[in-house]
Amino acid sequence: MNRARSSRGLPPVAEELYEAGFRAGYSLGVRYGRKDRSCLYPGVSLVIPADGSIPHRSIIRQLQACTPQPYELMVAISGAAGGSRNLARSPAVRYIQSSDGSIITAVNQALRAARGEMVAVLASGAAVREGWLHPMTARLQRGDAVHAVYQAEDSLGLEGGYGEPKPSSGAEGVIKGAPSCLLIRREALNMYGHLNESEASIRNSMLAWLLQVPSSNRLCCGADGLVLHH
Repeated sequence: MNRARSSRGLPPVAEELYEAGFRAGYSLGVRYGRKDRSCLYPGVSLVIPADGSIPHRSIIRQLQACTPQPYELMVAISGAAGGSRNLARSPAVRYIQSSDGSIITAVNQALRAARGEMVAVLASGAAVREGWLHPMTARLQRGDAVHAVYQAEDSLGLEGGYGEPKPSSGAEGVIKGAPSCLLIRREALNMYGHLNESEASIRNSMLAWLLQVPSSNRLCCGADGLVLHH
């Protein structure tokens, strides 16, 4: 007596076992996939905005030379960045292309894709010196009450039409100038959201985000010159 076979040529009993195994394997794969996406490593995700006007190859080399592991390096590319992807071909660099041509959108996409427990956003054109990151991470790790650490400049001196951010005032305290670097505790992105994509520049958007954080939950890294602007 011939029994019907499945499209895979299996008898009914074998077909049932095949389907049961497939479902179990698929379910296990989904669980591991979700677990993997939620796992963060105990380091910093460094986000560099690339709008095409800054020599990012040298900035990337400088970051790699001055930043101790573990960290991941992410370059957020705007539509105007053009050939920025060709400036630093390296498996150690992740490139995030803006979905709408906006550099702030690209940075937000990088923030969502970041895998570090802490995320640092450098303003366009920011350069670093040896040992720049440790003072910032040390301040952020003082306790859960610290949501963000920043370094700001008293004198902006910007060129290229970035716009001039307005300094904060009032009950939240004063931030002199716009941040050169913003180090964020991962959970703070859930508390305060991502960067405002309607701002005129990355620095404006970084400052606007920082102003949402109560003064008791943010720390300034001081004018130690570890994060500079070209």
